[in-house]
Amino acid sequence: MNRKLWVIGMAAVLGLAACGGTSQSSDADKSSGQPETPKSYTLNTYTAVSPSNWNELTYQDNNDTQIMTRIGGAFFTYDYQKDANGKIDEASFQTVYDGATKLEDVTLDYRNDAKYAIPATAASGYAYKITLRNDLKWDDGTSIKAADFVYSMQEQLNPLFQNYRADSFYTGSLVLHNAYNYFMQGQSDYFPSKDIYGGVYNAANDGNLIFTLS
Repeated sequence: MNRKLWVIGMAAVLGLAACGGTSQSSDADKSSGQPETPKSYTLNTYTAVSPSNWNELTYQDNNDTQIMTRIGGAFFTYDYQKDANGKIDEASFQTVYDGATKLEDVTLDYRNDAKYAIPATAASGYAYKITLRNDLKWDDGTSIKAADFVYSMQEQLNPLFQNYRADSFYTGSLVLHNAYNYFMQGQSDYFPSKDIYGGVYNAANDGNLIFTLS
C-alpha cells in the first residue's frame, strides 16, 4: 500500500520512548476465549547526523525529519494501490482517519461567499470541514482544540515572523487560499513574478518586472 499524507503543521512533542504495536494473540489467549493481549515493542535505530530540531514549524532538512516522522501524525491519510502501469487504482482508494474523524466537502454551503473567495459556480473542492477526535491532548494533558490548529497556522503564516516553513500552506499538496499574499504582506523585496501574477505574462506589468540571467 502507498500512503500519501495530507498534514497540517503542529508543534512537535518533546520525546518518544517506544513505538507501540499489536501482535498475534498467544495460544493461551485463543484457548481461553479472552481478548487478545496487545504487546508493546521498542524501536531501536540510529542517526549518523543529529537533527537540529524536531519542530514541524521550523525544521529545515531531512536530518530533522528522521525523528519527526516518529512523533508526528496527520488528520488522515490516503491509502491506495497502483496498477501495473503505476496509476492509482481508484477502486482501492480510501481515506484512513487518525487525528480527525470526518472530512466533509462543504463547498456548496459557502460558494459565492466573498469572505472566502469561493466562486458562485463552485461545486466541490474549495472548502472542507475537518472534525477532530475528542481525545487529542498536549503532553501536559490539555485537550487539543480546533482553535489550536488555527493559531498554529496563523503564526506560521505571520508576516512579521517570516517563518521558514510558511510555504507549507502555499505550495505542495495542501494550499490555503490567499496564504501567500497574507504571508508576504508588507514585505519589500524581489519575488518570483509567477507567484504574484500567476505565471501569466501581461504587458501591463512590464514596469514591475525585472529579468535576470541567473
